Amino acid sequence: MGLLAPESFDVLRPAGNIHRSLGIFSFGKCLPQLSAALPVGSYALKGFNEYLAFHKYRNPLHFRMINPDQIFKFSKDQRQANANGEIHVIWKVPADLPYFEGHFPDNPVLPGVALLDLVQELLQVRYAFIKSAKYTEVIRPDDELNIMAKKDSESGLWNISIQNQNNISVCKLIFETT
Repeated sequence: MGLLAPESFDVLRPAGNIHRSLGIFSFGKCLPQLSAALPVGSYALKGFNEYLAFHKYRNPLHFRMINPDQIFKFSKDQRQANANGEIHVIWKVPADLPYFEGHFPDNPVLPGVALLDLVQELLQVRYAFIKSAKYTEVIRPDDELNIMAKKDSESGLWNISIQNQNNISVCKLIFETT
């Protein structure tokens, strides 16, 4: 089967997890390996290249790579720890954040991977492993987040707490860095 003509279909969408895993790539290395035909509605596109070509034609921004260090800008002063060894930053979620483009078009919700990217850029670290990541509230455009980070001197683990403008916890992370 050749490439399906995009103009002949109005509502073709990838099914389930395929759409979520291919919608927007973060870190520049999250491309899943797909060898089987990818279901699209009641049709199937044979091969990953045809899938990419089809969706790039339908929506040119669909497969844009996100580079977190160009999105999340923090000054050296913001990255400095206070007397208690804590880093405290208030960040307003921009409505034009590229993570919102495919998550979800009519009901934008900040995906969890965006918070992971945000923390990496704020602390200028890379994860060795994430021990715990708990997301408890939905984050929307223009929300104001209160980010508190502290590294435990004994275990070497970072403890991150993120609250929204209503002081409701939206995320807690515990991780080790490389």
